[in-house]
Amino acid sequence: MKKCSLVISIFFTLLVNSSFAKIILPVDISKNEVDIYTSGNVFVKQISFIPTDHKISAGEQYGGIFNGVDISQYMPELTNNPNALWIVANRKNSHIVAQWVNSTLAGLGKAWVGSNALVAWEKGTNLLPSELNFAVRGDLILFLGNNSHDAEQYICPDVIFGQGSSGTSNNWWVFANSKELNKGNQGFLGFHCTNLVSDKMYRVTIMKTNSGIVNTFVITNKSLIAT
Repeated sequence: MKKCSLVISIFFTLLVNSSFAKIILPVDISKNEVDIYTSGNVFVKQISFIPTDHKISAGEQYGGIFNGVDISQYMPELTNNPNALWIVANRKNSHIVAQWVNSTLAGLGKAWVGSNALVAWEKGTNLLPSELNFAVRGDLILFLGNNSHDAEQYICPDVIFGQGSSGTSNNWWVFANSKELNKGNQGFLGFHCTNLVSDKMYRVTIMKTNSGIVNTFVITNKSLIAT
């Protein structure tokens, strides 16, 4: 019954954020794209997100988070990309957003990946952002498989995406729902995600790309967590 209720909850939440719901956004609000692609032996067919909370700098507009398929139907200028999330929010960095993220993570031993995270791992420090433009917390939905035809749905609860700034560009952070962090030069996080077909827990590893593209992460592996 718990699994059935979860699936029903996800269905109706996605329905509200899907093409059945009309997206009405202020014309002067920024659209911010973050992508998750395939790397290694895992095929990422599509991603989505069910928000539970967010924080934005004082006085700035926030319009929600949408997957790349749905938002493109109402904004043709945005590419129809199943591997994209769009956070509709104006950009102004502030300590208050970073403090919100850090207080959410405090005492939980949670991990992170960010534009400066590899530097932090190499130095062995616990670097967290001091300022962010905005952050969104919720459940990350992944459609993963060995190829494009056998993808199954996974739900990764309590994930945070945040955008900061570095010089003249914006950088991205993702905060994971586990304590698993590899601190090597090829550092990665281990998301704990439930397969909604088998109801089993999997470890899904995610890392930054080496291409220098600040808004792109890649999933490199998934493995069953022994119970």
